Amino acid sequence: NISCQMKIHTVLSTTDSTLFFEQIRELIEQQIIFCQRDAESFEDIEDYADTILPDQIVVLKLIQLMCDGNYMPCKDIFREQEGNVRFVNILGCIVDYVKLVSRSETPRCTKIAIRLMKTVIGLLQGPCTGNQDYFVLHSDLLAALNRMLRSTIPLNCSTEWSNDIELLKENIVDVLCACIEAQPEKSPVMERVESVIEANVLNVIIFPLSESEDSATLTTLQQKYLVFLQTLNA
Repeated sequence: NISCQMKIHTVLSTTDSTLFFEQIRELIEQQIIFCQRDAESFEDIEDYADTILPDQIVVLKLIQLMCDGNYMPCKDIFREQEGNVRFVNILGCIVDYVKLVSRSETPRCTKIAIRLMKTVIGLLQGPCTGNQDYFVLHSDLLAALNRMLRSTIPLNCSTEWSNDIELLKENIVDVLCACIEAQPEKSPVMERVESVIEANVLNVIIFPLSESEDSATLTTLQQKYLVFLQTLNA
């Protein structure tokens, strides 16, 4: 709903919206603390479907919906916040959150990571070149994504959790595609992605030698990864 996005942007850009962004940062930081405690006290969950997520996670959906589509001002304001008395680094906070869940092998963190990826995609798609520059050139997002793509299935992993890990990796590849969307071939963003995302390693992980590369038998993850490789080498 672009008219709703425009209204939100008008309010945030014509008033001092510092408190709005500080509240978003606080809600994200509360989730980070939740995930840290979850990783420290994790025990096997009998019913994966009943995995409880922190209430504050709704803020990720708010950011995603504010940024969905091609209305660039809403994407830019998370990075710029012009006219406010203080700058609140929301993108940096999101990257810190991604870095934490990339090191945490729990069902909750996997579910949260999927929602984080959808939020990052919303901030990038369009493309929003300013957010592409920030995430790729001025943050550790790519390293965290690389870590999650290379991760293996945990021991005693349930079918539901395994499916979510596969879905997470599909969303990570979507983020990588959004990072390089419409970028020139020799841009610093393209070069950075090529240097951090080591395709030769990921090829072995995503395409085991025992599997055929026939398009009729490819998983969704494999299909998306091939699209990413084509875009990267275009």
